Amino acid sequence: MDTLHSPGVVVEVYLFSSILNFAQKQTVFNVTRYLTHGCFIRYITFYAPLTALQMRSRAGDSASHKQSRRSNVACLQCRERKVRCSGTCPCINCIRRSTECVFDQDDRKVLVSENLLNELKRKAEELDEMQGPAKKTPRPSGFLGPSSTWAYSRHVMVMIRQYVDQETSPEVPLNIDGVAFNIELPRMRQAGASINIESLPSLDYAIYLTNTVKFHIAQTYHIFDEGHFMRGLLSMYNDGPPPLNSENRMWYIQYFLIMAMGKGLLTRGMSKAGSPGSEYFLRAMELFPDASGLYEDPILSIEVCCGLALYLQAVDHRNSAYLGLGLRIALSQGLHRDIVGEFPDDIEVERYRNAWWTLYILDRKFSSLMGAPSSVHDSDISVPVPGQLSGSRKSNALDMHIKLSRLIAKVLNTVYGIDGRLDDSFPKNTLTILKELAALASEWNSYPDLKLDGQGPVSRVSATLNLCYHQCIVLTTRPVLMCLLRDKLELDRRENRSTFEIAEPIKALLKACYDSAHKSLRILDTLQSQDLLELFLPFDLDHAFSAGFVLALISALQPFPDALCEPYFEATVNILDTLIAGGNLPARFRRQEIERLHDMLRLVNQRETIAHPHEDQTAAIAAHEGEQGISPSQLLNITNMLDCCPPLNLDLDAVNSWLWESASFGDVPSM
Repeated sequence: MDTLHSPGVVVEVYLFSSILNFAQKQTVFNVTRYLTHGCFIRYITFYAPLTALQMRSRAGDSASHKQSRRSNVACLQCRERKVRCSGTCPCINCIRRSTECVFDQDDRKVLVSENLLNELKRKAEELDEMQGPAKKTPRPSGFLGPSSTWAYSRHVMVMIRQYVDQETSPEVPLNIDGVAFNIELPRMRQAGASINIESLPSLDYAIYLTNTVKFHIAQTYHIFDEGHFMRGLLSMYNDGPPPLNSENRMWYIQYFLIMAMGKGLLTRGMSKAGSPGSEYFLRAMELFPDASGLYEDPILSIEVCCGLALYLQAVDHRNSAYLGLGLRIALSQGLHRDIVGEFPDDIEVERYRNAWWTLYILDRKFSSLMGAPSSVHDSDISVPVPGQLSGSRKSNALDMHIKLSRLIAKVLNTVYGIDGRLDDSFPKNTLTILKELAALASEWNSYPDLKLDGQGPVSRVSATLNLCYHQCIVLTTRPVLMCLLRDKLELDRRENRSTFEIAEPIKALLKACYDSAHKSLRILDTLQSQDLLELFLPFDLDHAFSAGFVLALISALQPFPDALCEPYFEATVNILDTLIAGGNLPARFRRQEIERLHDMLRLVNQRETIAHPHEDQTAAIAAHEGEQGISPSQLLNITNMLDCCPPLNLDLDAVNSWLWESASFGDVPSM
């Protein structure tokens, strides 16, 4: 509603989208761009037109000034006649000439206070951000099985919150897939795109990024063939980029992918421009062909799919990984079978085998991270393990990595039930896995270059394999933790003060889990001290969070005196802070979750925090266990204890009788 008072008096006008029309009819002032965004303006102050008499009076009052100021605006008639305009509407000249006074719309002014102007600027900037490129709305992460560390942690925290006062208990954080970095993959592929040398990194920088990927990734995973890639790289920079076609399209994709991963590995700190290396990654995705184009060069396509899967996992986009596509190509080409008879060239055969086993290892690792079943059964694979054909350090490392991946697959398929619950086969399956881990540890001792002896610099490859080994032990034993914690919470809720004791075989399992988690934190701490912590790839983050989480649960259960010590929390947070400072945004989510668990367990305990001696964190961890963590003999002792337990093939109630030793524990509900 517009309210006008007598001429020359301040007028308050309520404006919204009609302000432009109103301004054209009623005012002589310009409506600035800050009012064109459709923002709601409560009121704006301006001056109504003055009569000719009032103008003469104003002019007389200002005659005392030595020099009159020229108006900043002029009507169109005064401009054409090149005479001074009073700036009012109508102006004095138009009143005298009895002509229509018309102002250029761009020259019309609105007099507002500085505070209101700043407020309009702020609203306009906010509206510009809202009207910018729409960000992708995060969708639910989809299925994550019980072996997924993220899903496991969330299930535990939800369970704890159900047993404690939900008003005082902190909320369970929900950090779903894809929220760390917003990546808008191109929906349309570029068919006739061209590659300009001006838009590429310089040759020396490209070689530097390639060597970075070679050190951090290629020692463990085969995502490109160095000879084939470097020949194409040098040819492109020396002779210019060849025209894009079906034969070189996958090589260009691999090139941009290597540049993206190299930049991601080198980036330190948070970037406002998106995920590290995203500019090169998106260029790779713009060139990505349809399914038929992947079969022009199957082995190169498999290498590219492995690289894409690693990059997307690193930026917390689990559901977008391309590993399944690479597996489908490999299986359709028969790479899971021995192909030595078809390819007599040893170099090409080695490339095929390395590509296949990289697919295999990543499939097992990503299945563990997501809690999904493995894609290929071991019984369907007949490709020789590289360690059987060569005795080099790289072949030995790959051999151990493959065997660890097989055990991870066995854990996922046997220890974890279909619905994530323990059944009567759990003791037997756990016994089998631990025996195989003990045998693998004994075999490990035959590879001195893969052991961590604590003397001299640590090898990144050896550290990766040791972390994988201890994570396998944690995956095997941690289902028991959730069952024990649930029983403990149930007793506390019922105020049942009956004395009970965790069964000795279960204590041994928890001790194995405890030792492996401690060892994982120690390895990560050593890598951190030598600046070898992987800030970009997702695996060190998952190992740190998994170890810290299970140590927190063991500390709450207190199955043995060592569990009362709490150096794990500070050590875990310290490693996560290093990852965060290095630009690993998903590490922020994991830190939030480990802190939330710590707060929840304090509520569960309902007692004062036990005082701990102030000691150096690294020393506290280093003082525990040997360099290799739990020894093969200790694992065998645990398996012997489990073997002595009576067979559990009755019903699910037997699982509780296996976990606890107490005559008064029958009130705990069965699983």
